[in-house]
Amino acid sequence: MKTITTSTFNLRNTITKEEMNLLELPVEIFEKIIHQFIGSVGERNAWDARAVCHTFRDVISWNLFNTVSLDKPPARRSIQAVLTEFYLAKLLEYRAGQPYSPEERILVFLNRAADDIIRIDPPGDGNVAPIKQQYIRDILHALVNQHPVARFKWTSTQYESVDDVNLHLALAAAVGSMKAVEHFLERGAKIANLKPSGGVEVGLFDSPVQTAAITGKHELLRFLLQNVIPSETTRLQEDRKSVNRIQDLLRYATTSAVYAQQGEPAKILLQFQQAHRHTSLGAIPIQLYKFWLLVAAGSGCLDIIKDIIPFLDLKEKALQKLCLFVAKDACGSGREPVLRYFLESNLLPNIREQVPMEGHLVPPIHTLFQHAVESNHYDTLKTCLDTIGVPNLPFFTGDTNFIYTAIRRRNIPMVKLLREYGCPYCHHTTKRINERVKEAMAFNPIATDHRSTKSFNGNDYYPPMASLPPTPSRRSDDILMAYFFVKAGLVGKEKPCGTWCKKDTSEAIAKAARFVQDSKYWTALANRAIGCIQDCEHVQSNI
Repeated sequence: MKTITTSTFNLRNTITKEEMNLLELPVEIFEKIIHQFIGSVGERNAWDARAVCHTFRDVISWNLFNTVSLDKPPARRSIQAVLTEFYLAKLLEYRAGQPYSPEERILVFLNRAADDIIRIDPPGDGNVAPIKQQYIRDILHALVNQHPVARFKWTSTQYESVDDVNLHLALAAAVGSMKAVEHFLERGAKIANLKPSGGVEVGLFDSPVQTAAITGKHELLRFLLQNVIPSETTRLQEDRKSVNRIQDLLRYATTSAVYAQQGEPAKILLQFQQAHRHTSLGAIPIQLYKFWLLVAAGSGCLDIIKDIIPFLDLKEKALQKLCLFVAKDACGSGREPVLRYFLESNLLPNIREQVPMEGHLVPPIHTLFQHAVESNHYDTLKTCLDTIGVPNLPFFTGDTNFIYTAIRRRNIPMVKLLREYGCPYCHHTTKRINERVKEAMAFNPIATDHRSTKSFNGNDYYPPMASLPPTPSRRSDDILMAYFFVKAGLVGKEKPCGTWCKKDTSEAIAKAARFVQDSKYWTALANRAIGCIQDCEHVQSNI
């Protein structure tokens, strides 16, 4: 069975080794889906390339991963979105090289576009096949990574063929053919797609600047930028519509370059916009910089982050506030290299100072630690501790420290790490654990009670969050959590508070242990909640 392998493809940094295994899925699965999809698209006549690409990506998300992740904030796009983007381009590239029928319009589009460019700019050695394959790959890359995506604007009547001269210019820029770009400019194609009235001509791509940036064609990008303003916007200073169009063109292209992880094109575009910030184009809004930083941080692209930071013309406090915002996002999403960069690059010099937050004076390090623990990310928490040091503050050493949150997240390594750095088992933590066990035991007498058996059903599992009501599933889950931590040696070491005594807690845990070990629902629930029972013994031996 043929498979799409990953050895020659540049995947995003967000894909882990475990997730890489998901990429070894058989091509036949995707061929079946795309054939069914193209058939349905043909019936609706919505066959233009952009609609097909992005709709097909949604189809894969829904059918293979049971999630539609494209509507999430860009910096938090899940691995499903990354995988579907990768699969989309590779599958269509694979299909474009195979025999196809005239009804498969996306494949007709790709092959005709590549053939037209090769006809204008043929390879010197006459070997067309590899050049055509590379052109198709570049066009697909531009289709998948362009931003923004507005599928509802694209109708079946917009592209009856590949004869639009502006579309040809964008395709030529995507593949990096300078000769083809000059040819289409001579035929009247426009870089900014401006109508004589000042409006915008909507096309399959936003502009050739965007496609050149996505595919990393540096020299061609510089050529287009040199010609975009003087040749097409002679009244730029007084024509507001033209100014808005140029602004959108440059910002869409920059965003697309960041999405595609093209650091050098993004830097070229930022330098161009910085050089024209005193013209009517104006400076780039700070919110747009924040957006680009979040997208780059979400993809783990440190080089792009390092390129963007010098362009931030901000005062010290504003710069620190922006960097802290991105660092918090990296801390909460597990982007340890990004977090380490901000902590070690002196971009957060006053991280221990008290700042107003929700009516209280709180140091920024409190927010970083809180995001790391509540998001259950061991690596980012360790980076905070190693880089910042042990914070001698109430949130770490006091009665309301984060160790109980780590326990509720069932993250034994994180609990162990906090203990190693001096975070105590305070009375508050011990009391809350023991009270949860007693509450669960009072509700659930274990043994033969039908309700207890039902409440241990893995299908009824709910995460034990403080905001959830005390449902049977939550309370029985508390028993399981307490059992796990007693097995790991984390509960009962300190004197319980209140009316609960250690003996009562131990007896309750013993009953819970007997029930859990005898229950047929143990495996399903344990796998979803805390892992296999063998892990308990392993954790206990390492604490």
